[in-house]
Amino acid sequence: MTSTLSVNSDNDIFAVNGVLQVATGLTAVLQTCERVVKVIIGEIPFNTTLGIDYLNDAFGDVNVIKFEASARVQINRVSNVTSISNFETTVSGGVLSYTATIATTFGTGAISG
Repeated sequence: MTSTLSVNSDNDIFAVNGVLQVATGLTAVLQTCERVVKVIIGEIPFNTTLGIDYLNDAFGDVNVIKFEASARVQINRVSNVTSISNFETTVSGGVLSYTATIATTFGTGAISG
């Protein structure tokens, strides 16, 4: 089964009674999807092609088409993701937001940012 360290609403790992919490199944896949969408292209030293070009696609003159395409590529690279049935972007007050509905081998869930 897929597993990863659990994160709280601040995206921080956390412990309960001194024990780091672990997410499994659907929760683990969705948390991983949220993380890969946050990676800035070039951020990973040994694979600078991973990530999203936030400087050119999400800041300044927002290019929602390129942002969505990049996010879909990153999400589809996550193990156990089978499809992205919906991806919506909005720009309000210069802030880009997204919501994605993701089907996985463990079920369907949504992420946003």
